[in-house]
Amino acid sequence: MVKGLGLGGAERHVVDIAIALAQAGHSVSVCYLLPNKNALVSELNDAGVAVECIGGRVWWIDVVPKFLRAVFHDKPDIVHAHLPVPAIIARLCKPFFRYSLVFTEHNMLDRLHGLTRTAHRFTHALDDVSISCSRAVAQSLPWPSEVIDNGIAVPAYSPKPLKRGPLRSKLGISEESVLFISVANLWAKKNHRLLIDAFNEAFKDEGEGAANLVLVGQDGTERERLERHVDRLTTKKNIHFFGGHPNASSLLPEADVFCLSSDFEGLPIALLESMAAGIPSVTTKVGGIPSAVIDYQTGCLVDPRDQENYALALRYLFENPSVRRGMGEAAFNLVRKNFSLESMMIKTIKAYEKALVN
Repeated sequence: MVKGLGLGGAERHVVDIAIALAQAGHSVSVCYLLPNKNALVSELNDAGVAVECIGGRVWWIDVVPKFLRAVFHDKPDIVHAHLPVPAIIARLCKPFFRYSLVFTEHNMLDRLHGLTRTAHRFTHALDDVSISCSRAVAQSLPWPSEVIDNGIAVPAYSPKPLKRGPLRSKLGISEESVLFISVANLWAKKNHRLLIDAFNEAFKDEGEGAANLVLVGQDGTERERLERHVDRLTTKKNIHFFGGHPNASSLLPEADVFCLSSDFEGLPIALLESMAAGIPSVTTKVGGIPSAVIDYQTGCLVDPRDQENYALALRYLFENPSVRRGMGEAAFNLVRKNFSLESMMIKTIKAYEKALVN
């Protein structure tokens, strides 16, 4: 159970778990609340996973009866809720059924809306197992939560970089240009402004096209504001708004450096996917990111809102291609060792077994 199935890290996590469970022979269905957040529904359908939207035009009225009907029909052994709002609904309905309840938290507690945070605190005891997607997220909670780091499918060998593909071709970016990419929906919490300003500071004196920045992500609330800001910058021709992409990880092999400038995070799936693509990162030091990015080994960590040092990190990786290659290889080895889908699923199944006992 998840709030939506749009393009986002928590949603990608749910889809990967559901498909992996189905492939292992379990009976799995996914329900989501927001009808307009449905970009990943077809992927679940293609994998043979049943999907149902239990929301409506007034989803907070429609969702509870639809969820009760779905549970009555499917009679699940386990309901696995992701994010607090679906969890609160599943908790309130739990006394009427005999399902075990597992909850996964993807965000820091203090970043939740006040009402959601209060309801979360008062109902969390109904969980049979509480999971956090990173140690930092678990430490933000005032109750015990098992840490199961996000995991992704990692290839057996580090992929070769793709210097010319659909991304560079569409945007007219040459093979020689150093391509910086950010995969993050355009919300205020992602603080794209920091990345844009740091990129401009680092490359305003470079020749046109030496470095390019591509922002991949759904429009959210910030695109128009960011576009107006970029239009005033020296590097405006080298900053590209690509929009959302249903398989953004397929674009990563064309990039040289992955960038994330968020004010807060759990453990971003897009970051792990960039590591699996064998590219280094420049990221802010928030949430669970430091568990995946080892400073100056797999990428560069910068304090949030520190534009000066963010620009220096971008410049450092721009000027040192051998460092980029070494960091990218180290990033691939780390994600394969610590953040694989296989490892995550083994721990998730154990959490399900524990929930059934509870």
